[in-house]
Amino acid sequence: MNSPFRKSFSANSPLTQKKEIAKKVSDIKTKELPQSTKDSLQQKALKRGKPFFSVKHNVYVEGEDGVLTNTPVNTSNYEKIESPLKQRQLGNRGAYKKAEVGDLIDETVNDESTYRSSNSGEIKGMMYDVADLSEIQKDKDGQFMVSLDDNEAITSGPSKKVSNYSQGNNVVRDTLRPAVGKKFYNPR
Repeated sequence: MNSPFRKSFSANSPLTQKKEIAKKVSDIKTKELPQSTKDSLQQKALKRGKPFFSVKHNVYVEGEDGVLTNTPVNTSNYEKIESPLKQRQLGNRGAYKKAEVGDLIDETVNDESTYRSSNSGEIKGMMYDVADLSEIQKDKDGQFMVSLDDNEAITSGPSKKVSNYSQGNNVVRDTLRPAVGKKFYNPR
C-alpha cells in the first residue's frame, strides 16, 4: 500500500496541493497578527471557557493554545464570533452586559469596537490603548470616554490638551462614544 510510487503520486495530487496551500495561507495570516492581538484573543477564549473562530481575524483560537497556526481537523465545536458590538446586535447570547458609569472598558472589547470620535469621526478602538482612556461617563447624549493625559489615571482633568502614547503630544482631548447605540458593553 505505501509503495514509493504511491507516496510520490499522492504528494502531487490536487487534494494534497490544496491542503498545503491552505496551510501556508493560514500560517501567513497567523504570522501577520501582532502578539497583543493573539494574547487578547486567547484571553477571550479563556473567559468564554471554550474555543472559537474569530471572523474578524480569520483564525481559530483556544484558551490553552491561543491562536492556532493550522485549521483544526474538526471545526464544528468552534463557534464563529464577530466583534462584541456585532454580537450584541445579533442577539449576543448573554456574553456581554451594559457597562455602568465608572466602569473601565475591557481591553478585548476596546480592540474590537468602533467608536465615534470627537476628533476623527469613526475610528477603531485599537487606535487607543485602554490605559489612555478614562472610566465610562454619561451625559445627555449617552455614555462616553475621554482620552487621558500621561499624568492622569482613570478620571480626566480640566485640560483640553493632552499628551499620551495613543494620540501624541499636546493634542486636543478626544471624546469617544459607541458607534452603535448609546452604551458601552463589557464581558459578563
